[in-house]
Amino acid sequence: MKDVRVRPYDPGRQDRQRLDEWKKKHEEREGISLETPHGYRNLNTETAIATNAGKDVCSLTARYVISLDPLLIAPDANPQEVLQGLFKLEALLSYIGQTQGAVEAYIAVPNHMTEYQSLVRRCGYVITAENCTVFRRPLLPEGNPEDKQVS
Repeated sequence: MKDVRVRPYDPGRQDRQRLDEWKKKHEEREGISLETPHGYRNLNTETAIATNAGKDVCSLTARYVISLDPLLIAPDANPQEVLQGLFKLEALLSYIGQTQGAVEAYIAVPNHMTEYQSLVRRCGYVITAENCTVFRRPLLPEGNPEDKQVS
């Protein structure tokens, strides 16, 4: 571990060609397409490369995103009201995320909620990381802080 170093993505070092080749070989070997919808370096998208003894060994790409979850529904809510509310909430929160630099939005939908899945598809969402389990790691302390007024 002590010999591994990390460096930024550098198109001048032909990193794009190398990473595209790694991606292609992975897709051929695993039969799974890896997504880089915003490339390796772009607005709010960044890639770093790990090296060992001067040899590139792996890379990881980060994108600033918003995650829309959970959807909380009042027990006595009319399904039509929920549908209309969901569309408006998603649009507003996605817009706010974009203004803060997010380049993608993610929404978690339980597998058994097929109608809900259809709704989010109509909002432009597509299934991603299909053969993966998506994990979460908080970057700020968790807890139940008081709501803050944000300007």
